[in-house]
Amino acid sequence: MSEKLRPKIRVLTADDSIEIRETLFSFLTKQDQLVVMAQAADGQEALEQAGRLPVDLAILDIQMPKMSGLEAAAELRKRFPHLRILLMSAYAEPEMLRAAKKSGANGFIVKGRLRSELMRKIRRLFPEYFPQRLAKKSRPGPQD
Repeated sequence: MSEKLRPKIRVLTADDSIEIRETLFSFLTKQDQLVVMAQAADGQEALEQAGRLPVDLAILDIQMPKMSGLEAAAELRKRFPHLRILLMSAYAEPEMLRAAKKSGANGFIVKGRLRSELMRKIRRLFPEYFPQRLAKKSRPGPQD
């Protein structure tokens, strides 16, 4: 399928901080391959949005009220096995990474590195949307 005809990656974001939600929205809407379908303030709202709207990627804060991102990720994984999930936290602690993996998330991002790492993580999860990057990565050598 040509890049022009390919549908965009549909994204759901969830964070209890409106500032983080606005930052994510602003950053993601500047990416040609992405469309933000919904934003949520907690894990429960993220589950509700994912049940109502078609999404391909959920980007969830780990620590949120009502339902944590870890709990939401585990439930989203059960309900929507195709959904790709990235968890984020302000803390880069090893236990956060282990908890993210245990929840069924596909990746983990430290909030302080969102701008520098988010698209790299998304490219890894959706290589079919980034063929030029894929071609560069196909050379033999260490994986990042």
